[in-house]
Amino acid sequence: MFSFRQKSKKWLFEKLYSKKLFPSLMTSKKELIALIEKLRPIETDKKLIRLGPQKDGGYLVPDDLEGIEVLISPGVDIESRFELECANLNMEVYMIDASVSGPAVSHPRFNFHPLFIGSFSRVGYVTLEEFIRENEIERFTGDWMLQMDIEGAEWDTLIQLPSSILRRFRIMVIEFHDLDNMHNKPYFNLVKNLFEKLLVTHQVVHLHPNNTYRNEPVLGIEIPRFMEFTFLRKDRIIDQKPVTIFPHPLDVDCTVNATYPLPKSWFKPS
Repeated sequence: MFSFRQKSKKWLFEKLYSKKLFPSLMTSKKELIALIEKLRPIETDKKLIRLGPQKDGGYLVPDDLEGIEVLISPGVDIESRFELECANLNMEVYMIDASVSGPAVSHPRFNFHPLFIGSFSRVGYVTLEEFIRENEIERFTGDWMLQMDIEGAEWDTLIQLPSSILRRFRIMVIEFHDLDNMHNKPYFNLVKNLFEKLLVTHQVVHLHPNNTYRNEPVLGIEIPRFMEFTFLRKDRIIDQKPVTIFPHPLDVDCTVNATYPLPKSWFKPS
């Protein structure tokens, strides 16, 4: 039999867990703001265009696609028009997802692999570095693009990816999950380490909250749970200035839920 104290602790833990709150060290407001300021998007000399559908699965990318030879796309799901448009731009497309039997459409440049990307290789899983090596993607001498939506596995996948591979991606479009857990200090440390690693070679050029879920501000800071980040490699940027207006005219809501504008702490309003 559980004692009253044990039952109370179990009830409290379950309530906290259901709200994604954990009894651990909390990140300071100063640390959160400092990281968010580093992630504020910039406007560059390359305008943004939309690839893919006018719904979830379509993304804004810089109009700097000429010379990109490869798209690596972990997380296929049931929408393949982003990949299709890239294939029509003569990119060789590598699609990786074991949750579907194949892409929604076909194209001669599609290379589909029924695997999951993970932090280590095992049955059904492969690291991104091993996938690139096993498929001899480094034989392409031009630049690459990454489009990744792997439901939270992006943190472990990217933190261990060698910088030599990251530099091959001219453009990266990544949906990051569970960003609201940044209030938890151990989780924040992982997020901070990964973003600082990416920011060595790339700059954020667009942010788009997924409107599936909206958080209430904590410590006066609103952090979307899911958000799409577009990165452009720094050597492709000639001129830059802060983005002051959101949403972008080409942004489209991911779901039929209420529109979720980018919180003002994530950009520099005019």
